[in-house]
Amino acid sequence: MLNVRLQTGVDSQANRPGVHFAAMSICHFVSDLHLFSRRSSADRHLEAIKRAAAESDTFVLAGDNFDFHWAAGRPVEESAEVAAEWLASLAGSAPGCRFHVLLGNHDHQPALIARLEVLRNELPNFAWDAWFVRLGSGVFLHGDAANFRMNAERLRRFRDHCAAKLPHNPGLEPLYEAVIRARLHVLCARAIYPHRVVARRLRRYLDEIGHGPASGVRDVYFGHTHRVLDGYEHRGLRFHNCGAPIAGLRFRIVRARID
Repeated sequence: MLNVRLQTGVDSQANRPGVHFAAMSICHFVSDLHLFSRRSSADRHLEAIKRAAAESDTFVLAGDNFDFHWAAGRPVEESAEVAAEWLASLAGSAPGCRFHVLLGNHDHQPALIARLEVLRNELPNFAWDAWFVRLGSGVFLHGDAANFRMNAERLRRFRDHCAAKLPHNPGLEPLYEAVIRARLHVLCARAIYPHRVVARRLRRYLDEIGHGPASGVRDVYFGHTHRVLDGYEHRGLRFHNCGAPIAGLRFRIVRARID
């Protein structure tokens, strides 16, 4: 039987405490799949994700799992339905694994949230939260808290702003694809998100929400920056990032330490 602990994560729909689950023996983590976007190659990794889930007790998908910004002209409601079907299929492929879905700035959408609530009620191995999940000594979050001068309230406003902008003008797709081909997204990520700066900002955010080193956290698993990190150490914390399955970037399925 799961040892359930209430943390301070917030359900974005009802503004109530999120439910976070105690450490289990095997946990894997991915983020930033950006499904629906033409720049994503996440479908090529689906079988590997399913295999990892099949051998896991817990699997965390940490936001921007779907890209409502660049959903190739598909209506938001339709995208949300497709996303829910994809998640239900993944959860059904590994009934012995507990899936925890987090939201990011590209998929924090009311239409998706409504369907996540349905999945949480229907699937015994499914949970979700808008902001983070704490598992033992590990904390998982999307990572947009690493943006400039971010705190919990600014992060909420940032997500609201992102949701209000959707979808992007389809006419911008050729320009964005040109950026990908020129690998400008790689250079921008390096310039905007240096490892030390990201680690410092995330640690400050985690301290604010009560999940810094003083609370027993040792490992931080996050996405958003699209830059692979493997145990980067900063002031008592180890930081891990799986990258993103996008041209020019590295991506990996991360086995998490949550003891």
